[in-house]
Amino acid sequence: MSRVVYIGQMSRKYAANNIRQLRKERGFTMEKLALAIAPDVSLTTIQKLENGSMGLSLDWMLKLAEALGVSVHDIISEEAGFRMLPVLGSIAASDFAEALETPERYIPVPGDNLTGREFVLRVDGDSMDHIVANGGYVVVDPDRVQLVDGKPYAIRNEFGETTFKRYSANPPQLEPMSTNAAHQPILVGASPFTVIGRIVRTLQEFE
Repeated sequence: MSRVVYIGQMSRKYAANNIRQLRKERGFTMEKLALAIAPDVSLTTIQKLENGSMGLSLDWMLKLAEALGVSVHDIISEEAGFRMLPVLGSIAASDFAEALETPERYIPVPGDNLTGREFVLRVDGDSMDHIVANGGYVVVDPDRVQLVDGKPYAIRNEFGETTFKRYSANPPQLEPMSTNAAHQPILVGASPFTVIGRIVRTLQEFE
């Protein structure tokens, strides 16, 4: 009897999570958890989510959190090297545009060195597309507000609107880093502003 061997195929393993532990703590079987999410969710799906052979998307995290009566923070294992950070809204990467908003949602951000105090802002515009494209995301550390030459920062103006630029000390200005030559630096001192925090990570589209 001949046997077909497939070369180069490996099963994908996703990040660890706490689904099995949370399910058992609440006395749920996999079948009961599946039904609590939706009638068409199968036991196999729950099994794959638990063992990490199926990707745990934000949509699944929200469904599981609701069914288990926990927060999305509880779903992700600390061992996975992720932090659940709030998405606060948009930040302009062209001109000052939008104020910080209340959290829209939470998303998992990779990084063992994150403190959990960081938050995520969505980028609108192309003035920083050498760092992150329009529609991407930046992770802001609000504890790092001291301006350091060459570092990117989220800045809020006197009207409560925000933007994202790199600080240059000589001369003091907020610089674009763009493929679009139309964007110009913003001179420090021309108008009041507040440093919201340093950009410590960039992320691409989550959708």
